[in-house]
Amino acid sequence: MYKNRLFTLLLLTSTLYAQAQGIFTVNGATNPFGSCVTLNNASSTATATWVETGLTLATLPAVSFSQDFEVFLGFDDNGGDGLAIVIHQSGTNAIGEGGFGLGYGGISPSVALEVDTSPQVHDSLTGMDDHLAIHVNGDNTGNPVNKQALAIPNIEDGLYHKLTLRVQPTTTPGFATITMVLDDKDSVSATMDATAIFDMNTPLILGITSGINLAMQNDMQASFGSPGT
Repeated sequence: MYKNRLFTLLLLTSTLYAQAQGIFTVNGATNPFGSCVTLNNASSTATATWVETGLTLATLPAVSFSQDFEVFLGFDDNGGDGLAIVIHQSGTNAIGEGGFGLGYGGISPSVALEVDTSPQVHDSLTGMDDHLAIHVNGDNTGNPVNKQALAIPNIEDGLYHKLTLRVQPTTTPGFATITMVLDDKDSVSATMDATAIFDMNTPLILGITSGINLAMQNDMQASFGSPGT
């Protein structure tokens, strides 16, 4: 009955932002250009931007969809640390850990799809530099939920990149396969039970977080529209 209801929220993001729904910036993030948000600068270690829809798992229909974002992760290959698309239920003031926490570490319950630009201490990521991974419940210190991460080319290249979120319901009620694709070629996927992660009746919050280690500063930006917006 509840198959894929959580992820329907992401399908609505372009419409929500186009209609000038509230965008909540946290801990130094700024929103100077409508749907484009500056997440980090040299003065903050963890930032976030959220949209509150009031939608819950109990009210969302089941769908499959693909949603594009545009992201900028700086221009210094020695900088850090990255950003993540996050779904959670902790309110529009939520902020997680900076640095390796990418702004979502410690936020629970949650699902986070990270674009990480620093070598990691995760069990399966030792020695890996820029990579994609999927985590749940604010825990990014162990293995990702799909037990792997995907190494990607240097993304701190001063360019804007396309980040696509794809969701496909499975034949098991409550489960969906969520995939993150970078520049239409690099991707990670995980199949999960949304009803086992989230409360059915608590409003869902959607947004992007970022974390910077003060010794490894970089500029992070994100757009909630399609690339080019």
